[in-house]
Formats: sequence, structure tokens, C-alpha cells
Amino acid sequence: MTWKRALSYIAVAIASCILTVLVIQIVIAGLAGYYLAEQTEEFRDLVGAEVLKAKDPPLPKVRKPGSVEASTTTVIDVTSLTDEQRARLDKFMQELIAEQIAE
Repeated sequence: MTWKRALSYIAVAIASCILTVLVIQIVIAGLAGYYLAEQTEEFRDLVGAEVLKAKDPPLPKVRKPGSVEASTTTVIDVTSLTDEQRARLDKFMQELIAEQIAE
């Protein structure tokens, strides 16, 4: 192989590498330019392109805390109740039982 022929092969390889790199850079620059141009109002109005936006996420639902009385337990010594308090407690217990049966 002569030096002239070897240099010819090297020149073709270098030229093809340069051409490949240039094509890749032009494609990347074109995509970046299109993306940046699409972000401007004038371009969108000119082309009539619409950019889809994601919907805002729904706000979190806040539940009201349960009453403190319903979540705590109180122990009552029934031996120290008066007759009136015992009658009220019996009436309350009967109402609770009636509600549970109704459900």
C-alpha cells in the first residue's frame, strides 16, 4: 500500500467522522431551537400550537378531629352515685342499647 493510498483512506475516515458529528450537532440544535421557540407566545400564535399543561393536583382533604370526649374513657365508681345520678345513668344506658339495636 502506498502512502498516497493510506492518506486517502485516512482522509475519507476523518471526513466521514466530521460529517457524522456535524449532522448530530445540527439535529440537536434543531430540536433545541424548536423547543425554545415553542415556549414563546409569538411562535405559538404563529403556528397555532398548544402546549399541554398538567392539571393542578387536588388540594388535600382535611378531616375534622374527633371530639376529645369521644376518644377518652372515664371510669365511674357507680357505688358512690346518688339515686338521681343512677337513674340518669340507667336511662342513658337504655338509650345506647336502643340505638345499637336500631342499627
